[in-house]
Amino acid sequence: MKKFLFLLLFLVVAGTAVWAQSTITLTFTGRDQNNAHVRLDNVTIQNLTRGWTEAIFFPDTVYTLTIGTGIGDYVGENEMQVMPNPFDGRTQLNLCLAQGELVRMMIVDITGKKCAEYNGRLSEGDNIFEIMLTTPQTYILSVQTSSGMHSVKMVNTGRAGENRISLVGGEGNMTKVSIKSTTSHVFELGDEMRYTGYSQQSNGLVSSIPVTQQQYEGEEITLHFDLASDALPCPGIPTVTDCDGNIYHTVKIGNQCWMKENLRTTHYANGTSIALGSSTSTTTAYRYYPDSSSANVSTYGYLYNWKAVMGNSSSSYANPSGVQGLCPNGWHVPSNAEWNLLRAYVGSQTQYQCDNSSYNIAKALASTSGWNSSTTTCAVGNNPGMNNATDFSALPAGIYFGHDGLGYDGFGYVANFWSATEWSALELDDFAHYLHLSYDYADVDVIYYYKSGGFSVRCLHDSLSGETVTIPTVITDSVSNITATSATCGGNVTSDGGVPVIARGVCWGTSENPTTNNTNMIDLGETGSFTCNITGLSAGTIYYVRAFAINSVGTAYGQEVSFTTTSSSGADGQPCPGTATVTDYDNNTYNTVQLGNQCWMKENLRTTHYANGTSIPLGTNPSTTTAYRYNPNNDANNVPTCGYLYNWPAVMHGSSSSTTNPSGVQGICPTGWHVPSDEEWTQLINYVSSHTQYQCNNSSENIAKALASTTGWYSITTACAVGNNLSTNNAVGFSAFPAGSYYNYSRNFGSYANFWSATEYNGYGVYGRSLGGSYANVSRDLPNKNYGYSVRCVRD
Repeated sequence: MKKFLFLLLFLVVAGTAVWAQSTITLTFTGRDQNNAHVRLDNVTIQNLTRGWTEAIFFPDTVYTLTIGTGIGDYVGENEMQVMPNPFDGRTQLNLCLAQGELVRMMIVDITGKKCAEYNGRLSEGDNIFEIMLTTPQTYILSVQTSSGMHSVKMVNTGRAGENRISLVGGEGNMTKVSIKSTTSHVFELGDEMRYTGYSQQSNGLVSSIPVTQQQYEGEEITLHFDLASDALPCPGIPTVTDCDGNIYHTVKIGNQCWMKENLRTTHYANGTSIALGSSTSTTTAYRYYPDSSSANVSTYGYLYNWKAVMGNSSSSYANPSGVQGLCPNGWHVPSNAEWNLLRAYVGSQTQYQCDNSSYNIAKALASTSGWNSSTTTCAVGNNPGMNNATDFSALPAGIYFGHDGLGYDGFGYVANFWSATEWSALELDDFAHYLHLSYDYADVDVIYYYKSGGFSVRCLHDSLSGETVTIPTVITDSVSNITATSATCGGNVTSDGGVPVIARGVCWGTSENPTTNNTNMIDLGETGSFTCNITGLSAGTIYYVRAFAINSVGTAYGQEVSFTTTSSSGADGQPCPGTATVTDYDNNTYNTVQLGNQCWMKENLRTTHYANGTSIPLGTNPSTTTAYRYNPNNDANNVPTCGYLYNWPAVMHGSSSSTTNPSGVQGICPTGWHVPSDEEWTQLINYVSSHTQYQCNNSSENIAKALASTTGWYSITTACAVGNNLSTNNAVGFSAFPAGSYYNYSRNFGSYANFWSATEYNGYGVYGRSLGGSYANVSRDLPNKNYGYSVRCVRD
């Protein structure tokens, strides 16, 4: 099993309310449903928060994101540079150290195998190494210093004599080397990212299940592919029944769906009988017992002459052949081209090759029993217990002679299968192509024989016959007409996948990624747009909905859309029903606002005491242990409008972190109210973004203006930014005011509104929410616990 190096680069905190610019590294790997490795031919990286998309391509599986508000170079305490890169077998590493120290280096290939290493004490300044590698591929160089692990991807295109990394010199000075970021797009910690992998399979380029997450650190990301495997029943078609009631199992090989047993029908699909023959003919349809024994039919099927196989159809060279012949409805006789497609696919898969030869594939198609023994290496009859890797189960039913005498031959020695294609090279009508396997050979031939002969028959499914057949493609529409108990949603089936759509509709639930096992509404099975009215919903609740479409291959889902039903007790932007105001211990009165099913304070907290009367001291220094409040912009005159800024110990008042909704953390809030968890902030953001009237330029990401106050923000000309045309802000009445933040001194007053949650992250940080005057979105950030942020409380 292949392993990919798990790369982690430390994140740098620069003492501000936002993370300082640094980098995080993502390493992608693909896996199928059996956890087997899937090659990633490309990966699409989407920043859903900021609306940009990039892609990386094979053999590249490593992607670096620069953290910060613009493009820049990252200069660390220790610097390294590989030049040239890519390189032809040899390159140099320049490692610049801030101090002399012990350094450990390792080079691994993309499977995680160690190729070279170096351990030793290096001097301050530049240390130059020569790197030699023998195999053209991608490598990861990791350098462990006192400042942490540093990694760089290297692409080797040549072959050196050995794998080696060796010190060749040093200059003893501090020559700084800048390492350029691999992306010019803006990325901030907490941005919602979506990663989708693509892999070239036999049926074309297939995509992985997208991974959508908020990105805070470097990590290895596994992209899962739902790949239909060979040697399994055809999707949605495990068996087929002929006119006589005989049942045949099916097998999917590549993109074709085959019967895995020889045909044994005595009638055509229309009921016309096929006579049992005792003589040959090119004009009369006949069937014959294998080896002249009726007892063999149940296992080996009948042998048929070409007239019986084709019925009244003409020869076909097409793929699919279009010749039903004696096959059941929905199935057809394979053409020569379709047999060659099977041979080419099986030959292209190393797991089906004997001795690594694309020609030696007969064993992979032959049954494990019935064959005469052979000592020839890779022959079908040599250790037949190792046959049938594809589950095609070709049995040696032999032939019925149709020329130069009559009779049976080859039983146990050969398996021959008719095609629907004449052989016209001799300009005669007497010959047709067939697929041939022999007990003493390793390869599979498509050759020709007299049409009067008797051979076995295998049928191919009409829809799964080598064409690209997949699950449908469906898009989920946006949700509209949202009320407390209903909503309207639908979708668009843009492709049936090559097989008719059986059903389509929408499914929904209160958990992410709903399926047809959840509540659903089914519409007629066809392509195109459709609309469904969702009813029976609960007021003020977040729902997740996806369109779906079903064909015989499987079920496809559109992208997930979330929405929140309106509250049954109050309208957005209005005071909370029955709780128009709330008063804290200091007798400060706060207005409230109803948003979906949540009741929020619409002003920042400005209390100097907890609800039990314990005072909160005014602070001038940051602390992670002592509760402090701070004046916004270092000016007490700002408190009536902006509230105080509080550190996290003040906010929590001894309570533990909470991830639940509601949080259950009263903390600094008045009685009957609590500090919102990260999940409660997410509920608010999802609710606002699901309503088009709160979106700027019809983007569900552009909702910051709807939450921001109409005063206090610095002016800016960027479209949809909070600071652009303040009079259009605050559509929901949340009134987020730019009180800035505190860390040794006040920062970002007039340009940022920052709010605490009750949810800790990794022990040192806390999930928060920020609105920036220059931005259109609401970001999920990670302030340290000793920062000073604003507080909004939610009613219990």
